[in-house]
Amino acid sequence: MRVKDFEITYGQMSIEQLIELAAQMADLVPEARIALTAELQKRGKQQSDIEQYSTEKSEEPSDEDRKDEASEPAGDDGNEFTYMKKGPVPADWIRIPSFSIDESISLAQHMEQCQIPFKIIQSSGCGCLQCLLCVPKDRFKDCIDAVKESYGLTGEAPELFTGDCPACGTKLENSVTCSDCGLVLCQDGWEARSGHPFVHFLNQNGLGKPPEQEKKQ
Repeated sequence: MRVKDFEITYGQMSIEQLIELAAQMADLVPEARIALTAELQKRGKQQSDIEQYSTEKSEEPSDEDRKDEASEPAGDDGNEFTYMKKGPVPADWIRIPSFSIDESISLAQHMEQCQIPFKIIQSSGCGCLQCLLCVPKDRFKDCIDAVKESYGLTGEAPELFTGDCPACGTKLENSVTCSDCGLVLCQDGWEARSGHPFVHFLNQNGLGKPPEQEKKQ
């Protein structure tokens, strides 16, 4: 991934997210470090500030302190997410792959709405910038159900299409595909996202589409 690609990604992130990444500077690839430093300086952060974030990373609070910190509501300092874990991800949390930066922002908002503690971290070894969604073991099922719902991975059949085909104009009623040009007009979430890493994760862990739903297709 080129420095330019990281620059575009970091330019879309909030200052809080950038500072969180700066605290993990040593773990980033060289291109990411260059782009992150440049973006922070563009937003008024000096090199000494950036180095301080990395230094503070080594001064981790105790497990009890982290637990209290994660449960505290946002104050007047402008924190956007109150359920997002601060500091490193606990070793016993489950890491769910993998999502783009844009998806991660929506996921964070959804975790907030569902009141599920979470942490989003960069996934290593990916050709493009991908993120992992990390959650406590005891909230794993709640998290999976919430993400499935947000991605339309439900047991409900997709709504059939009625109207003029957007490709050729053929009038259709309760159709899955256009009878004239073959355009697919409705697709369930499982089929539409069959290539998504999250769906692969579900399938590998026995959490994918129930067999009875497969038979109905």
